[in-house]
Amino acid sequence: MADKPFIDRRNRVTRARLRLILALAGTLGARQADIIEGFLSDFSPAPSDLKAARWLWYIPNGKGRKAATLPVPDWVMDRVVDLRVTLGLPAYPSANEPPYPICPDTRYIRDSERPMPTHLPAISRSGLYRHMQDVFHRLAYAIDSGEMAGSSADARILRDASLHWLRHTAMKRITRKTKDLTIAKLLGRHASIETTALYAESSLSELADALCRD
Repeated sequence: MADKPFIDRRNRVTRARLRLILALAGTLGARQADIIEGFLSDFSPAPSDLKAARWLWYIPNGKGRKAATLPVPDWVMDRVVDLRVTLGLPAYPSANEPPYPICPDTRYIRDSERPMPTHLPAISRSGLYRHMQDVFHRLAYAIDSGEMAGSSADARILRDASLHWLRHTAMKRITRKTKDLTIAKLLGRHASIETTALYAESSLSELADALCRD
């Protein structure tokens, strides 16, 4: 029983971390490196003249080591707050706080009676890959077993899914919502709009849905 507080806290952090990963990749189109190399202090209040968003995410080392800033929807910021609070941190970041990673390695999580270490390491690339594979495979199993709604096609997609698949989903979602590849290019931080267009392409199954379903 002595290990139970430690296990409970680690599980809570794992769940909060996953919700944040899904939000950042599936909504903001985050790359793996954005998540692994980023810190919770990279989120900051938006300037008052930016009316539609109250928070920004600064990504100092995007692809090609180019910095970028993305507006953050309130519900995504709620995921940031949830992880911070679960880690025992203040709900909102401060400029001088230790560099807590967006995607902490839960092997270093201590029991609930101890403060979080100030130099908590991020999960490795291979660790994040395995974690997401496990999540997607569990979802596929839940569909196949009837525990969760979905088709066998959905289960097959999930078994082949990855973090990059979530980024693809974000790009397609923003393209459908805005009908504007230029906006999608800003979200994807692409050098060329031709690259954005590839992300916006529909799959064969989506074409079949459009043509064959009432």
